[in-house]
Amino acid sequence: MKKFAAVTATVLIIVSALCMNFASYANFNNEKVTEELTNDHYYMLNLDTNNVVFSKNEKDHVQPGAMNKVLAALYAFEKWGALDEKIEITAEDLALCPNYAGIRLVGFSAGDSYTRMQLMLVYSANDAEAVIARRISGSNEGFATELNEYAKTIGCKNTNVVSIFGFDEDGQYTSAKDVAKIFARGMKNSAFADTISLSTLTLPASVNTKEKTYNTSTLMTYSASAYYHASVKGGKETETSQSGKCTAVVSSQDGYSYVTVVMGGTSQPTGNGGTIN
Repeated sequence: MKKFAAVTATVLIIVSALCMNFASYANFNNEKVTEELTNDHYYMLNLDTNNVVFSKNEKDHVQPGAMNKVLAALYAFEKWGALDEKIEITAEDLALCPNYAGIRLVGFSAGDSYTRMQLMLVYSANDAEAVIARRISGSNEGFATELNEYAKTIGCKNTNVVSIFGFDEDGQYTSAKDVAKIFARGMKNSAFADTISLSTLTLPASVNTKEKTYNTSTLMTYSASAYYHASVKGGKETETSQSGKCTAVVSSQDGYSYVTVVMGGTSQPTGNGGTIN
């Protein structure tokens, strides 16, 4: 039991460290781990037993940042089914992508052709998100509507999508518990589970786009990172000026799997409210 507590508490503390300047996460009393956390919203769930390990304000509404894209990815994986079908990207697809400075893009051009799976694997690329939204729903607004309906069907009671790209919007919110629910369902889908576990992705060249390699996952999966933890299998990090730093990770230890979500860490304004990853 002590080893279990130490492992789960350590993962939670390190996830918190990703979300803010947390100076001394290495030394703490397991019985008082929640006192060591200064983040206001977190939730840790055992995926095998469905037991909640730690939680605080897990139902509060917070800006989701690019956690919206995790919901979108899960919905697309379940709706599309066949992922090896190729999509030829059009100008109409790319017209749905916002034109904000500094947002993450692949740099697709009309005429490029990629499989559905390849589009899904480019984690958080907004032009890939635009292609997916148009091909599933015909528009950004239509995709947001479908995501909200889908979120309710999987038990997310505190989620509302306005921007599918994860920008700060009035009326847009999620909760730490809902993010955990999304990941918990996602881990039952092999394509989703494979996607979040990737550390890097090389997207092949197409007609008008050169081959590119992307970092795709959480810092906790990179051995050179100060936040590396061997138990972590993948996850998602995001930040906007209103969401603060948010991290969700899936980890495994001693025969159990966990999803850990920390929302609303200390953030520096990005200027336009856009996601930075």
